[in-house]
Amino acid sequence: MLEHPKHIYQPRYFNDLKAFKNKVEKLDIDCMVCLKRSGFLPGAYISFQTNIPLFTTSELDSIPEKFTKILLIDDKVYSGRSIKQWLVKLIMMNKQITTAALYIQSEYKTDIFGVDLGCQHTMWYELDEK
Repeated sequence: MLEHPKHIYQPRYFNDLKAFKNKVEKLDIDCMVCLKRSGFLPGAYISFQTNIPLFTTSELDSIPEKFTKILLIDDKVYSGRSIKQWLVKLIMMNKQITTAALYIQSEYKTDIFGVDLGCQHTMWYELDEK
């Protein structure tokens, strides 16, 4: 079945996530901060696989001072508006930030990403191919 970029089926999602984790493992970071909801699945998966501490955006005040190199992670980014909001807050906390997204959708590119979908579509995550 030819897959339209707006549909991400479960097998592809997890294959993309595994490849993305390999990119994250090469980074010099102390911890990750995931955007709540959308960034939690890739953040939790990578944290579990690598033992890199994970915080959500609502836990910024809980990040230990010793963690200065932070990966700010989301599952998909289009305009970058959400990730930029948290990027500014972390910069104001004197942190070194690398931005990351499993999927980008053309307009805004994070420092690292898994796949550039090259489209502006809203994505649907499907459990099974139809």
